[in-house]
Amino acid sequence: MAITEQATSAWQDRYAPAAGSRAPSPQAQAARRSDLHHARYRGPAKTHLQHVLTALALNLVRVDTWLTGIPLGGSWASRLPRPQPPPSPV
Repeated sequence: MAITEQATSAWQDRYAPAAGSRAPSPQAQAARRSDLHHARYRGPAKTHLQHVLTALALNLVRVDTWLTGIPLGGSWASRLPRPQPPPSPV
């Protein structure tokens, strides 16, 4: 029932705005790129300064990618080697 409902144009029009909102959040980017899970400093003033400088650095990276046209890297990549198909017996 749900799959047939999703095939209708009314359903697709209603959920189209949500389809493009699956980009990584800025918080996820900051955590992934600059290890924001833990503050380097103690105290609210130094921690705030660290967050402001990290946000500035992320914005500079975004401006660079926008100006050069080179997109940011995708999500994570596995460090494990891809399995290779077995050799052909021929």
